[in-house]
Amino acid sequence: MKLKYLVLVLAVVGTSVSAQIQQVNNGSLNELVFYVGTNKPKYDAEAEGSPYLNEEFAPARINGIEETQFVRFNAVESTIELKDEDKILTLSNAYSYSIKLLNGSDQTYETHSFSNEDGTSGISFFEKLYVSKKFALYQKERIIYTAAKKAKSSYEQDLPAKFKRGRTLFYITDPKLKSTGLLEFPKKKKNLSNLFEKQTKPMEKYIKKEGLKMNSTEDIIKIMNFYYERN
Repeated sequence: MKLKYLVLVLAVVGTSVSAQIQQVNNGSLNELVFYVGTNKPKYDAEAEGSPYLNEEFAPARINGIEETQFVRFNAVESTIELKDEDKILTLSNAYSYSIKLLNGSDQTYETHSFSNEDGTSGISFFEKLYVSKKFALYQKERIIYTAAKKAKSSYEQDLPAKFKRGRTLFYITDPKLKSTGLLEFPKKKKNLSNLFEKQTKPMEKYIKKEGLKMNSTEDIIKIMNFYYERN
């Protein structure tokens, strides 16, 4: 497949960096917008591990478009890359995408705005785990980059730069319907009140009685169904 591009160059104010936006202009794919060569991260070339959930590009269908694309997910940068022959393009976070993998995994990823328990927010990709009439559940697998660290004395060793898997985070659609973005599901029972207010105590009792875990897909679904049964 050979894509034809409409290329625009944007000057980044206050820096010497230029960014290229490439918009596919070949009919069926004209809603996909890519950024190329924009503020590329300068990771240590010798870093252990990978910033990608899977290093290889996987066949996928984007936004229901019939033509197969090949994608991979950069969990450090929270970006989605697409391969076109010898080019690697990055999907713009300014648009929404639903990506169905065609590698037999039956996984679907979607881009959403989100808010974390610590107050941080942004836009990223999430794997869709469960959808009902009341709520949807997503997960975000994380990879964390740690820069190399030189030993401070002869009693220590140099630590290499590396990418390592972080704790998987879970997200739900807003139970109060005040936000269109995803909200991080609490990591601990004591934080349930941040999302569920008056239902917190019954939910805590239910979780304790059933021996449910706050980091289990099946258990989070049970907890959320319990909440909606009472509302």
